[in-house]
Amino acid sequence: MKKCNRLTAAMIIIISLLGAQIAFSQNFWQQTKGPGGPVYSIAVNGNGDLFAATYNQGVFRSTDDGISWTSINSGITSFYVWDIAVNSSGHLFAGSVDAGLFHSTDNGDNWTLTSLANIQVAAIVFNDSGHVFAGTGYGVFRSKDNGDNWTDVSTGLTSSDVTAITINPSNGLIYAGTYDGGVFISSNNGNSWTQTTLSTGWILTLAVNFSGNVFAGLWGEGVYRSTNEGGNWTKIINGLTNTTIWSLAINPGGSVFAGSHGGGFFSSIDNGDNWLPANNGLTNSEIWAVTFNPSGHILIGSDVGVFRSADNAVSWTNAGLANTYVYALAINSTGDIFAGIANNMYDGIYRSSDQGNNWTKNNSGMTSRNVGSLVINSSGYIFAGMVNTGGVYRSTDNGDSWLERGLGNNSVNCFALNTQDHLFAGTAGGGVYRSMVGGAAWSQINNGLTTNTINGIGVNSSGHLFCGTFGGGIYRSTDNGDNWTQINNGLTDLYIWSVAINSSGDVFAGSRDSGIFRSTDNGNLWTQVNLGLTHSNIRVLLIEPNNRIFAGAQDGGMFRSVDNGNNWTQINTGLTNLTILSLAVDADGYLFAGSNGAGVFRSAQVTTSVEETGSALPKAFSLLQNYPNPFNPVTKINYQVPEESFIRINLYNITGQKVKTLVESKKTPGNHSIVLDASDLTSGVYIYKMSSKYFIEVKKMILIR
Repeated sequence: MKKCNRLTAAMIIIISLLGAQIAFSQNFWQQTKGPGGPVYSIAVNGNGDLFAATYNQGVFRSTDDGISWTSINSGITSFYVWDIAVNSSGHLFAGSVDAGLFHSTDNGDNWTLTSLANIQVAAIVFNDSGHVFAGTGYGVFRSKDNGDNWTDVSTGLTSSDVTAITINPSNGLIYAGTYDGGVFISSNNGNSWTQTTLSTGWILTLAVNFSGNVFAGLWGEGVYRSTNEGGNWTKIINGLTNTTIWSLAINPGGSVFAGSHGGGFFSSIDNGDNWLPANNGLTNSEIWAVTFNPSGHILIGSDVGVFRSADNAVSWTNAGLANTYVYALAINSTGDIFAGIANNMYDGIYRSSDQGNNWTKNNSGMTSRNVGSLVINSSGYIFAGMVNTGGVYRSTDNGDSWLERGLGNNSVNCFALNTQDHLFAGTAGGGVYRSMVGGAAWSQINNGLTTNTINGIGVNSSGHLFCGTFGGGIYRSTDNGDNWTQINNGLTDLYIWSVAINSSGDVFAGSRDSGIFRSTDNGNLWTQVNLGLTHSNIRVLLIEPNNRIFAGAQDGGMFRSVDNGNNWTQINTGLTNLTILSLAVDADGYLFAGSNGAGVFRSAQVTTSVEETGSALPKAFSLLQNYPNPFNPVTKINYQVPEESFIRINLYNITGQKVKTLVESKKTPGNHSIVLDASDLTSGVYIYKMSSKYFIEVKKMILIR
């Protein structure tokens, strides 16, 4: 028998684990399950993959029943998607608000705009022959060649704004719901249409059961049912507490489900004669879409993402999908996360008590809900600042209820607290306000400020305040905000988004056009520290207790520095949106990032597990996992040396052949790193081995070219 040396044995073990580990080693970030934005339509293919059409983030796909979602918008030019549908061949069709109908033949990886372009497509349906019907703002269009060519088939439609379509599979009858003309029927594949007796009202949704009964959901009129192919209609609203019905669906057992406008979800087991609310576990009552997966689970699209029920609507769990604008994040001492949302229609405060796995909306008492800033004081009181006027709200019960606490005519961009819990609010145009009594009273403190739009405030251990302004650079106060001095020596960009201060008192400023500046002398002199930054518009900065610095960029994603800003590394794997507006870190070391349209992301590991362990001398030899991994073609390997030693790090291919010597020299005690450029290597699994006189450790890396 051929013997295996130690390295080969290690390779065998590692390779056997490769299939299980590869999915977890590649991404720094994971998208949390919320807070989610509006989901207008959900489709499920034969494999159980879920597809969600969203209000302003295009199409998302989940291959694990909603546990995680991926943005799949390659080729889509309008991210306002009304409807999505999948045919028997697995082809996807997505109808947009203004760009027309998109088609994908590869499970959503790529999309092509069909010839039905520059038009609103609100509804999509297929018949047994594979013909595609699209309800648009200009009538009904039909394609007999999988979307390549379209024919206007609107003859007889007296209302051209078609908002819903369904087909009775048993006889091919097609029903079209319109904005102001009720329901129409076609018995000849759409060639001509006849108005049914339900001839008025805005039809929002249509469904047909296995007996051929037709159900119509209307704006303000509830649900109507026809048992004779549209010849007569009966209003069936017994038990419905809301009569605007966005969505209808019927399961194989004949139960009818209805999603309403603000009234939540309803079910009927007697063909619609009676309705019961089915909202246990739902955190939102705006239900846009209903469908079923192959396991019979119900999936609904709401204003806060997707919910799933495995027990026929008895209870619901959040199935994720986040597409909100998260301007603020804060974490309290017990680990509850608070997210401040501000984006036109869908806003307010969301809370998660399980590291972002589930979120609840907590807006009780708020009359203004465009949240731009959050802070939590030592008593656990939460302060929320509103943008576009609205002032400050405070919660003393962990976000369950809110009271307005002044500054109502101001747009509050940022907060800061000193060690005495004095609260400072930076506003857009009003300068800085201070409250020494928990927001009960405010004083404007602008003496010396010549620019009154404040985007960021930092407080050092001496109580000195640093204000980042938009156009005036940075101001400092050494007397609790009573007086301010402009301190711009070395600062070449006067438009400052964010300010952060480390435990040594070094001050960092993120600017609009020039990246990051650092001052090591309390703001007297600033130096640009951009080595490794590929984007210069820095929206937010966060410094962890261990002095690692994280920077969120406009369109550039996330950057990290472990050496006080001297060098920066981009850490974007797993991010589906590259504009980061807010950051927070919890007590366990997990990092949370609020994005500009994709909700909240969480680091897959505690941040100390993917980088050096700080400036303190290590206590033992250690070879750390390279990052990123997998990589193409550059990656970084960190290692630790507790005492002066001769260190070798070699790289081997999968057969055990040495292909590179990465380190071969004496090293002093400390944290070290080497950058590997694998441009000359082929794709595959490689092994790297660190050895010294008393230490050997082996790890794997994956090169993907």
